[in-house]
Amino acid sequence: MVSIAPEEITIISGPPEERRTFLDIILSQTSKRYLANLSRYQRVLSQRNRFLKEHRGEETSRKLTEQLSGWSDQLAEFGGEIISTRDNFTNFLRAKLPDFYQQITDTEEKMEISYQISGRLNTREPLREQILERLAKNLKKELILGSTTVGPHRDDLEMKIERHDIRQFGSQGQMRSALLALKLVAGEYIAQIKGEAPILILDEVFSELDETRTRAVLSSMLSGGQVFIATSRRGQVESVPRESSSSFYIEGGRGRRLEQR
Repeated sequence: MVSIAPEEITIISGPPEERRTFLDIILSQTSKRYLANLSRYQRVLSQRNRFLKEHRGEETSRKLTEQLSGWSDQLAEFGGEIISTRDNFTNFLRAKLPDFYQQITDTEEKMEISYQISGRLNTREPLREQILERLAKNLKKELILGSTTVGPHRDDLEMKIERHDIRQFGSQGQMRSALLALKLVAGEYIAQIKGEAPILILDEVFSELDETRTRAVLSSMLSGGQVFIATSRRGQVESVPRESSSSFYIEGGRGRRLEQR
């Protein structure tokens, strides 16, 4: 399932954890291995952070390093797989997003996306060894902060329009269009991996689009799986081809079928 709602604009405009959650939700639906790695990683990260907090302010020592080694090894193993999967998904987004964004906005503006990996890790080299190296190098800093400084829990997605960071320079319309494009491409990714289109749930997502662009977006959506659209604007419902849909009007907790004009 892929949902698109106004409050999810924080995926575009909010803090990094909103974008990490977006990645985790999509990838957990498409890969049991990713979900397992994510669960293990979060458990190990919690245990390692608890240890660092308990020893906050202490000097680095061989004993501390040995005590942390088991958690660090697991963190590097699970974290490396998570980063690799996220990076592959981002490559898919990078290839598809520009066209989807231009279709939605009816402009030549170019949308770009990149996966920002903490610790400046190189996905072309073994990630496990790189993470272990960074953890060892940052141990003194981690004992001061009481938290783990490297790993997918600190990564982010960077999105730009015409080479400008959307978070800093994007308009509300650009942000909403970027969210819609991002979610639609995620739906296409799920369909490609699972061999079945996901259910799309949309809540008031067309407010920034004119009728022509609304029809274009609906056309691309309706070519896949089942779509649920909630809107307070009847005109948007009427943009949906009659042979492809059933429409209902809800008032006072009661619903009735809406006859299309």
